[in-house]
Amino acid sequence: MKRYLADRTSLNIMRLVILVVTAAIIFLSYYYLDFLPVLMWIISIAAAAVGIFTVSFYLPMYFTSAGYYINSDKIVKKTGVFIKVNQCMRVESVQYITSVTTPFSKLTGFNFIILNAFGGKLILAFLSKKDMQEIHSFIFSKIKTRRANNEKSASG
Repeated sequence: MKRYLADRTSLNIMRLVILVVTAAIIFLSYYYLDFLPVLMWIISIAAAAVGIFTVSFYLPMYFTSAGYYINSDKIVKKTGVFIKVNQCMRVESVQYITSVTTPFSKLTGFNFIILNAFGGKLILAFLSKKDMQEIHSFIFSKIKTRRANNEKSASG
């Protein structure tokens, strides 16, 4: 079973974005709520606490726990920080695969694969570009082989 991990470069990008949004919330509360100093301080402290907790603890723990395991029979996704989630999908049940890449995805690590099956989908998030291409080609080859076998059995 091959193991794929979430790309750590996307962690740093998300940290930067969260810190910028936190700073913007603090600045806006200071600018617009200066006539209500108690509310301004409550919002500023709450935004700072949530931002620091998310950047310092939650995101690193999430990226450490996120893992994808793939073999010829099944795909397993293990994620979660406080509540561990294990999702499993058989490779045979995958109907189609969607790869999502963002601009500069090689630098940001924002690459996603969506595996669609009857009645559900499985999202593999924050993959490196190389891992995304490897998983996509592996599963796509399995789908093509299965369809070719189905066409042979239907015609023969």
